Amino acid sequence: YIVKKMISVEEAIVRVLRETKPLPSLDRSLRNVDELLGCILARDVIATEDFPSFPASIMDGYAVSAPLLPGLYHIQESIHAGMTPQSSLLPNNVSYITTGSMVPSGANAVVKVEETSIDSANANSVHIKVAVQPGTHIREIGSDMKKGEVVLRSGERIGPAEVGLLATVGLANVHCYSKPTIGVLSTGSELIEPWETPTGSQIRDTNRSTLITAFKQDGFHVIDLGIVCDSKELLKAKLLEAASDFKCDVIVSSGGVSMGAADFIKPLLNEIGTVHFSRLNMKPGKPTTFATYHHTLFFGLPGNPVSCLVTKSLFVDPALKRLQGLSSDVCLHSQLLVTVEGVPLPLDAERPEYHRAILRVDMSKKGNGVVYAHSTGMQRSSRLLSMKAANALLVLPQGTPARSVIQVGDQVVALLTGPLGHADKAQSIHRSAALLDFPDQDQAIQRVVPGDVKLPVKLAVNVALLTISDRAFSGVYEDKSGPEMAKLLTEMSDIPSWPLQLHIKYTELVPDEPEAIQEAVMRWSESKAEVDLILTSGGTGFGRRDHPPEAIKPLLHREAPGVAQALLNEGLKHTPLAVLSRPVVGTRNHSFICTLPGSVKAVRENIVCLKALLPRIMELIKNDDCSAT
Repeated sequence: YIVKKMISVEEAIVRVLRETKPLPSLDRSLRNVDELLGCILARDVIATEDFPSFPASIMDGYAVSAPLLPGLYHIQESIHAGMTPQSSLLPNNVSYITTGSMVPSGANAVVKVEETSIDSANANSVHIKVAVQPGTHIREIGSDMKKGEVVLRSGERIGPAEVGLLATVGLANVHCYSKPTIGVLSTGSELIEPWETPTGSQIRDTNRSTLITAFKQDGFHVIDLGIVCDSKELLKAKLLEAASDFKCDVIVSSGGVSMGAADFIKPLLNEIGTVHFSRLNMKPGKPTTFATYHHTLFFGLPGNPVSCLVTKSLFVDPALKRLQGLSSDVCLHSQLLVTVEGVPLPLDAERPEYHRAILRVDMSKKGNGVVYAHSTGMQRSSRLLSMKAANALLVLPQGTPARSVIQVGDQVVALLTGPLGHADKAQSIHRSAALLDFPDQDQAIQRVVPGDVKLPVKLAVNVALLTISDRAFSGVYEDKSGPEMAKLLTEMSDIPSWPLQLHIKYTELVPDEPEAIQEAVMRWSESKAEVDLILTSGGTGFGRRDHPPEAIKPLLHREAPGVAQALLNEGLKHTPLAVLSRPVVGTRNHSFICTLPGSVKAVRENIVCLKALLPRIMELIKNDDCSAT
């Protein structure tokens, strides 16, 4: 009785767009900008007159008849914005004129005031210091916009610039598509309001607040339909009320679309409307359901918060754009080819996955504008933290025995779900302004430490970075020290005077378990891994779960206690508590291994110290002078 075939995401979007028809268009008044903002034009906007409608001055200065040679000229009149010149410009005269003012007849150029000076003997005369050619500093009639020109086209969204253009052409009313009205409800007897205290197995309703906020942020009218308990009769009454009484164009529910005995959405939609799909080959969001009831679109989204938001982006957002008259291509999310950084991404063996990620643009010379994608951590569909700050969904293919993971450095397609973040502080085009509140970072990145070893050419060094953290591994805490190590090492490599070129070959996140730590370090320090430098972060304190010193020390072939002491000394410059850190440093085979604390601040301090030491250490490593034999 329900469409049971599992279909692809692409086919699902096709069905949504095919069933969605644009809403009727209506006139919106320029007097009510709040209503107009964000609307989609239903008709082209045509300029009914030239703009400017008169020759206008671009500068404060003097209107002249060109060509004109330098000399002393009489000031005939002063013309200000909004005034009409009193007379035509007479020969050998000039008229003072302000920016935007009408140029008098007889004048065909303006000399800016900086190239003139008032005569000291006669305030009605001015010295023109330069030769002036016809057309200088004048906006001719229709040079910005000509009568009959298409100023805005149907299908364009009205934003601040578009409102300005409508005001310019004097269009009081604009024909736009209606914005859809969206009803949002949550289903489940276990749900309570966010401000209530749960008892027993109750949970707070997350999805309704999230969806309502998302739709309102996009400028839509939203009706809060509340929480409906697991009752088929109550749910049916609520859906019919939303479609008929509230005139909702779209109804979005969360929960009740799985295969449980109390999951009534799918059979109910089949009873009162037409179900177009109810099973999707995707992760997360497999049970997402789409149906129509008369002219109302119904989306039954999964109850898990992440699944709810991902499927809202993939299916509801295109439908809302389609309702506003946009063409099918514009209804889809923008796409980018991005490079994976941070950690490898395992592929699901059963379904394609839409992996939440944060995109950044590398503006350094080495980066050359490459867009990098960093996972938001554990991707469990109940973990809403994976959506925090995410601005993209990485489209990961279904895994196969031949390919079960996306490696760091691989490229994947990303769907943009939010704006790209601000530029990295160190790479900002306004660097000093970006780093104004971060003097310690400026020092860590830029300071040239006395004693740096200068080598004749940049020495290539392969690096592996290991973050050791139970909380980050379990997904309850975002790994910040690993990305910070990678960022600082990359920035050091970009300093022309620094003799090393660091290539981050491997990154990994493991729990604070001795076996996991040792496995990664031993794997990277084998000759076939070709890793010269291994840096770890986290677990160097006295906590019960701080195992890295005990796990790594037995693996070393040679210890470097002097380097460990240098790290402690650098930390003591900032806090006396640095003595509580237990750094372990040494070599294993042809790899130099160094443990760093887990805090981002301590990582920066330790990297400053290593900056002075690494050139000599790597020279010894690369020349085979630090191995065990």
